[in-house]
Amino acid sequence: MKSCDSCAAGKAKQKNICKESDHQPAKNSNERIFLEIATLKSMPNGPTVTKPNWRIMVDERTQLKFSNFLDTKNGMIEPTCEQFQKWSQHGIPVKYVRCDNAGENMKLKTRCASADWKLGIEFEFTGRATPQRNHLAELAFSIIANRGRAMMHRANVSIEIRYKVWKEAFATATLLDGLTTITLDGTTATRYVHWNGHNPEFMKHLITWGAAGTVKTKISTTPSVYDRGEQCMFVGYALDHSGDTYRMWNMMTNRVLVTRDIIWLKRMYFVTPIPGSEMVITPVIEKDTALNIKVGKGVGKEQEISVETVTEDDVDEDSDDDVTPKQGVTTRSGRTVKFNTR
Repeated sequence: MKSCDSCAAGKAKQKNICKESDHQPAKNSNERIFLEIATLKSMPNGPTVTKPNWRIMVDERTQLKFSNFLDTKNGMIEPTCEQFQKWSQHGIPVKYVRCDNAGENMKLKTRCASADWKLGIEFEFTGRATPQRNHLAELAFSIIANRGRAMMHRANVSIEIRYKVWKEAFATATLLDGLTTITLDGTTATRYVHWNGHNPEFMKHLITWGAAGTVKTKISTTPSVYDRGEQCMFVGYALDHSGDTYRMWNMMTNRVLVTRDIIWLKRMYFVTPIPGSEMVITPVIEKDTALNIKVGKGVGKEQEISVETVTEDDVDEDSDDDVTPKQGVTTRSGRTVKFNTR
């Protein structure tokens, strides 16, 4: 029966994606690379985001991820060609690239086949609005962004400062993802080992992201009465350097220093927690009654809950903890209840 033009216009929808496929996964490292670009938008009336275009590449076999940040989408073309050429020189050439048919990706294909590069890469373009066929790259954005945000939250980085250091956090999260152990062909090892046979040097010198350290800034012309260093925040590992060389962010100058001359202060750079993220616990104690605790995340979000019945008779006299009912108690069941009395 002939299709109705009006029904087709009124009921047009996206074609379903097959849940089963005869696709043959890559058997060698870099045999197929999934590539995608995302753009971070600036906050209204907030700081301007530099290099907002995040290009991510994922190796299909090991799911090892590579992040890069650029000013424009077209700006990723030359760095990507250089990366492909570098991999080829190290014996792990790229054979296929899976990406959408956006303008910058079409230009990348043309550039890879040009006389300057001659990379011989076959491009597999996905259909319009079909991110499922580029799933490894799409999922990588979510995975790395989630970990990057968690790192910044743990480091007590405010929203305004996050717009200055987000690239460093996401780049570090990408590097650390490569240390995930997976099993391929019966062998359990990190993604790096499966990809090129060895782990990066920084693996032996891991530091908590956001840690504070005093960086040596003294030079030959520094006056004798000036300080020899400045406090900076650890934001990443310096690749192509020795494993104990780090990227340290100077908040005063908003610059990143690559150095190994660091005195670690064994604390976070931003000590004060983000407002609203701490747990406020207010005790309400009545003799011979249940211990009621008000728990709230931030101001105005308290709710009263009953933890357990705690009286003076329940206190373990043999406990070594020097506590009072106003600080905490240890019951005979072995459970310790401690709380903040702010």
